[in-house]
Amino acid sequence: AVSAIALRPLEHLLASVRGMASKIFAHVAGLAANYGDQEETKEEKENDGGAEKAVNETELLEKVIKKLATISSITMKSSPLDADTLEQLGESTRVVLQGVRHQRSGSSLGSSSHKTRSSKGSMFLHTRKSSKGEEDQHGLTNDLVVTLENHLEEAGLAWSLVDSWDFDALDLEEEQSCLSCLCFVVFHLGVSYRGKQQEVIMNFIEGASSRYSHPKKVRYHNWYHAVDVTHCCFRLLNLCAAERFFSNIERFALITSAVCHDIGHPGLNNPFLIESAHELAIRYNDHSPLENMHCASLFELVSHPKSNVFAALDTLHYKEVRQVCIEAILHTDNIHHFPMIKELQMLYEMNADVFDWSLQLQLSTGEQTDFPPREVIDIFSEPEKKKLLRNLFLHFADISNPMKPWDICHRWAWNIMDEFFQQGDREKELGIVVQPLHDRSRVNRPYSQLGVIEFFVAPLAVATVRLLPPLLPLTAQILVNLNSWQEEWLEVTSPVPEPEEKRKVQERIAKVEAKFDLVPREGRTQRSQRSPTSPRSPHSPRTSQRSSWSSG
Repeated sequence: AVSAIALRPLEHLLASVRGMASKIFAHVAGLAANYGDQEETKEEKENDGGAEKAVNETELLEKVIKKLATISSITMKSSPLDADTLEQLGESTRVVLQGVRHQRSGSSLGSSSHKTRSSKGSMFLHTRKSSKGEEDQHGLTNDLVVTLENHLEEAGLAWSLVDSWDFDALDLEEEQSCLSCLCFVVFHLGVSYRGKQQEVIMNFIEGASSRYSHPKKVRYHNWYHAVDVTHCCFRLLNLCAAERFFSNIERFALITSAVCHDIGHPGLNNPFLIESAHELAIRYNDHSPLENMHCASLFELVSHPKSNVFAALDTLHYKEVRQVCIEAILHTDNIHHFPMIKELQMLYEMNADVFDWSLQLQLSTGEQTDFPPREVIDIFSEPEKKKLLRNLFLHFADISNPMKPWDICHRWAWNIMDEFFQQGDREKELGIVVQPLHDRSRVNRPYSQLGVIEFFVAPLAVATVRLLPPLLPLTAQILVNLNSWQEEWLEVTSPVPEPEEKRKVQERIAKVEAKFDLVPREGRTQRSQRSPTSPRSPHSPRTSQRSSWSSG
C-alpha cells in the first residue's frame, strides 16, 4: 500500500525529471561543443586533459540545474505576476488584471513536407516533379496569382496594403470585406484552388458574414473583427513560412476557423452567460459556451452543399480539418491564455539554444533570413508542437489589435470598451456583479489599455517572438502603442494624475520594454550564424527569395 501511494508516484516523477534532464543535457552539450570547437586545437585539448573535462562537466551540470529551476518556476507559476508585484499595483490596475483572469473557470495530424517557395516569391507551394510537372505547377501558380489580383482589383484594394499591418478592416465596405476574405482563404488553399470553387467559398464567406451581429448592435465582436482576425492569421502564416511545418490542410483549416471564430457572438462574454444562466451556458454546461457555439455554427454552415468549403476532402482529411478547427476556436477562450503562455515558455526553455540562434540569425540578417531554419522546422513538426502553434496562431490573431499601428489599435480599443460598457449596463439592470472594465462610470479607457497590454498582450508577444522572430516588428509597435496610451491618459484624465502615479506608470512601461529585450546576452556582441546543434552544419541558412508579395 505504501509503495502504491508514495513510492510509485515518486518513481514516476523522478523518471520524468531524468528524461527532461537528459534532453536538456543533450542540448547543452551541443551548445558546449560549439564553443569548444571555435578556439581550441587538438593539441591544446590533449594538453589540458582531465582538468578541462572536469570544468566542462561542472559547467554543464550547472546549466542543467539552472534549466530545471527555470522550467520548475514556469510550471509552478499560477499567475503572470508575483505576489509582491501585485501588492505594489494600484487598485485600478489590479482590477484590469482581475478582469482578464476573471474569465477563468475552476493527435497527430497530417504531416507537412519541407516545401520551398516559388521563385516568384508569391508564397504558393510547389512540389518537385518531372520537368512537365514543374511546368504545370508553375502554370497553376501563375493562374492563382492572376486570380488573386483580379479579386483585389474588384475590391479596389492593393496587394501592398493587404499584405501589410496597415490593412484596416474597419475601413472596408461589406463587399470589400468579403472579397478580402476570399483572397485570404484562396491564398492558403493554394494551387488546388479552381475557379468553380469561387462560388462555394463566397457562399461560405457571405453565410458567415450574415451570421455575425450588426456593428451597431455588437460593437467589437462583429463581422469586421472576423475580417481583421482572418487577415492577421493570413499574415502570420505568411511571415512565418508556415507551409514548412503546417500541411495545406492545417493552414486551410486555420483560415476558415478565423472567418468563423466569433460567428454569432452576442456581445456578451462567457462569465455573463454563465452568471445569467443564458441558454448557451445551459446548452454547453458552462464550458466555453461561446466558443462551442462558434464551432457548431461553423460546421452547421458547411453542412449546406452551397457553402461546404470542405466538400472536396475525403473522410480522413475532413476529420483532420474538423479537429484543427475545433481545437483552435476553443483555444480562443481566454481561460487558455496564460496556460498557453506557459506552454510556449516551456517549449522555448527546452530548446533555448536553437531558438536563441534562430533569433540572433533573424536580427543579424533581417529579411535575408530564410525562416525557419531546419533545426526549428524539426521542432515545430512534432505533433504536439504543431497543435500548440496552430492554437497560438488563431489566438494571437484574435488579440492582435494592440500590436497594430496606433490608429488601428485605438479604433478597436474604443470598440471593445463600448461593448464592455454595454454589457456592464445590462449587468446593472439584472442586479448581478458588474465585471471589471465594464463600469462606464469608473473605467478610464486609456489607463485600462495600459493594463491590458502590460498583463495580457505583452507576455504572449514575448513568448511568441522567441519562437517566431519574424514577428519582432510587432513588439516594437506594442511599445509605441503603450507609450501612446500613456500620453492619452495624461491628456484626458481629470484631475491630472499625481507625480507619483505618473512615475509608477512610467516604471511599468519600462518593465515591459525590458521584457522585449530579447537578444541573449552572449549574442549581443557577436551573433553567430552557426547552427547550435551542428558546429559545422552543412545546412547553411538558405537565402530567401521573397518579393513584395511576402515582405513584412
